[in-house]
Amino acid sequence: MVYMNGVKGTKRTNLTKFYKKCICLRYSVLFIILSFITFLPFIIEGKSFVWQIDGISQHYPILCYYGKLLRGLISGKGFPMVDFKLGLGFDTIMTLHYYALGDPVSLLAVFMTPQSSVLIYGLLVILRLYLAGLAFLLYAKLWSKNDFAIISGALIYTFCGYSLYAGVRHPFFLNPMIYLPLLFIGIEKLLTKKKQATFILAVFLSAISNFYFFYMLSIIAIIYFIIRYFNLNKKSKPKLIKGFLTTGFYTAGYYLIGLGMAAIVFLPVVYGFLQNGRAESSPKMLISIFHYTKGYYIRLLQGLFATGVSPGYWVNLTYSTVLAASLAVVMAYKKYRKIRTLLIFVFLALSIPAFGFMMNGFAYITNRWVFAVSLVAALVFVLTFEELLIRNKRVTFFLIIGTAGYGLLAFAFSSGSTVKYEFFILLFVSAVILLLQSNRLNIRNATRELILASLVVFTLAFHGHAYYSPKFHGYVNEFLTKDEVLINTTEGMTKLINNIEDENFYRVETYGDKVRNEALCANFNDVSAYFSIMDKNVTNYYKQLELLDQRNTYRFDNHDNRTVLNALSNVKYFITNQKSAAPYAYKLITEEEGEDKYYLFENLFWIPFGYTYDYYITEEEYADLNTLEKQNIMLSAVVLENPPEGFQKIVPDSGMGIKKLKTEITFDENIETDNNKIKVKEPGAAIIIDFESEPKSEVYLRLKDFNISRRAATMTNLKVKADGDAAKIVNVRSPYHNTYFRDDYLINTGYSKQSKSRITITFLQKGTFSFNGIDIYNVDMNYYKERIKELGKVTLSNMKMGNNIIEGNVNLDREKIMVFSIPYSRGWRAYVNGKRADILRANTMHMALILGEGENHISLKYRTPFLLEGAIISFASTVIFAFILFVNRRRVKLPA
Repeated sequence: MVYMNGVKGTKRTNLTKFYKKCICLRYSVLFIILSFITFLPFIIEGKSFVWQIDGISQHYPILCYYGKLLRGLISGKGFPMVDFKLGLGFDTIMTLHYYALGDPVSLLAVFMTPQSSVLIYGLLVILRLYLAGLAFLLYAKLWSKNDFAIISGALIYTFCGYSLYAGVRHPFFLNPMIYLPLLFIGIEKLLTKKKQATFILAVFLSAISNFYFFYMLSIIAIIYFIIRYFNLNKKSKPKLIKGFLTTGFYTAGYYLIGLGMAAIVFLPVVYGFLQNGRAESSPKMLISIFHYTKGYYIRLLQGLFATGVSPGYWVNLTYSTVLAASLAVVMAYKKYRKIRTLLIFVFLALSIPAFGFMMNGFAYITNRWVFAVSLVAALVFVLTFEELLIRNKRVTFFLIIGTAGYGLLAFAFSSGSTVKYEFFILLFVSAVILLLQSNRLNIRNATRELILASLVVFTLAFHGHAYYSPKFHGYVNEFLTKDEVLINTTEGMTKLINNIEDENFYRVETYGDKVRNEALCANFNDVSAYFSIMDKNVTNYYKQLELLDQRNTYRFDNHDNRTVLNALSNVKYFITNQKSAAPYAYKLITEEEGEDKYYLFENLFWIPFGYTYDYYITEEEYADLNTLEKQNIMLSAVVLENPPEGFQKIVPDSGMGIKKLKTEITFDENIETDNNKIKVKEPGAAIIIDFESEPKSEVYLRLKDFNISRRAATMTNLKVKADGDAAKIVNVRSPYHNTYFRDDYLINTGYSKQSKSRITITFLQKGTFSFNGIDIYNVDMNYYKERIKELGKVTLSNMKMGNNIIEGNVNLDREKIMVFSIPYSRGWRAYVNGKRADILRANTMHMALILGEGENHISLKYRTPFLLEGAIISFASTVIFAFILFVNRRRVKLPA
């Protein structure tokens, strides 16, 4: 029995020793504890990690779709490089890369099922957080041998304000936190050991994972390389510059090898980015490029430690309160003068908008690069850890001054309760640290280090829990429950998709829900899209037509029930929770009760995928038409950049069934007008427009040059409703909003068999607005009926659609132009009767072919632009990388 107890004791001792030695295990245990405390509000409130805005509209459905795509690839179904469930038929690689494709962590989406999808989505967030801390752990080991310092630093980095805010909001925004320490490790190995592999792999992972953050990571890595090179080689002054240029040249070469390895994804995505409609956004600068507002700097300092306090522009810091003592050490010790210089540089970068503008690719001012500040903060703690326990009068002085200064920020300036709570936590932390430094309790050094690390864990636990808890900052309230996620993506109105039994190619318009990209989960072809990369031709098409539900340059929610736009995009079915919203000539075929009542309509004048024209109009002439004329002309003539030979140019009908109506406009008592200015004094104020429309018509309201007069990055909503019709929401963004792109809005109030006489515009918020016209248009649907029958006479037949290929036939009695409702892309190649044919860009965003008389067999094949070139570069770069590994291994094996 004694022997057995001895064995048990030995085993227990060995496990204890292993736990103490295994720094990763200790980090993992503390990570689990902190994660539980931090995310406990999600469990208590029954919430998932799916954010109610971009989470449900982008990240979650895209990850579900990516999982299906991976499972299809594994099962031998191939890889669709273009998919009509992605918007109107967008490129898979270009569209998905920003969110998932190329990201190693997202490969785990392959295990997502309808039952487990929400859970796995959340677990991937936790995994990214864990990997970020693990990457920092590896990096910090280059700087310190103190396990307490390294583990605490990793936790400070992992549970910083940026990760608390962005990690659950946009899960892949955590990826740069993983790759940045790896890049730094690679640079250290290059400069100190002349080993290239880690750096090349880190560049490869960063580039293939996300092009947006790769841009930031590259700039940060360059800055780090410069700092470290001169720091390591300061003694070799005669050859300093020459050595820097030589080392820099070789490092750039290794960087290009890593980038080249990622070229199979990176090159197509760069092409897509250069074609991106997001560049069409044209917001004005709200602030000077040289400084922020006074309030920004106050909240910047408050938010250094206080949870949930941000000055805006994506600056979320919130570090462990113990870092205040580390800053005092940096100020007190001369040996940290270089760290002081670095911190001053970081503060200036956070203080000058130009830096955020540059780091965001010169698009608009934002500081999404602050994950790098978190690494600096965590590293400062690691470097100063041991000095935190040494008594020093200068440290005491700076800590007391810093604490008093933070108290001033908490009570002398406007702040939330968390800033005041943070001040008292800072008092407590400072007192404990000063007590540990004095060591009056005669505690062993290891115990003091443990207490210091415990302070870090305590403050991080409070910050994380308070950030999400409804009792404090309440960020958890912005997230959905699992049931809400499933209802929004696979339940609700999309359930009616199951009632459609149709083997033709068709699209579905959904109206009345608040979700975008639901087609990715419900598996149908939609007319909505919300992706960070969207081709500029698509953007311009909807912008020219002033589509109400084009919310920004990379998002459109539906076609605003516009009959003509649906016809041109092969929309055959319409699903809504508002029966009166159905477009003209749509027949109700079924309805279903649920949390709401849903209706499924079928388009009686549906035209198939490929339809033909006899006439054309040039883009120059098209640009001179008003918005509704642009819409209706496409029923009769194809819009082309250049005149085709042998075809007749159309002379537009007078009016094309469009009539501007006489109106009488009344402003209620809560609205003041002054020429072209409207001042809304109370929410609910209304403008009433009386008119007399014709029966069997669509009635449109047009707001010309309508905008918010306030100088602020703001948006507001208006409700537009015609008598007996569905209400429409008009989302207006000021010229200073970073997604601003237009001032004109065309609102389809709906089709009616009877005449309409009144439209009411209700302002949901007060404010001041400018405008240059409020007009009402009547569109006669008899005109549409005549034209759509003609347009649908000769269409593509025997259509077959497979992975990256579309085939069909058409028999023509004369030469015609066939238009396909596919977004134009250089990735498509066309073959007519086996011969290569030129693809024309038609109707701004679609594709067209000129077809001759007789039988035409059409084959459309797709390959992602620059995929082949990227694959060749990736193969060559991988061979070079393998050669470098081989040479390095041989050098190691060679005898001295």
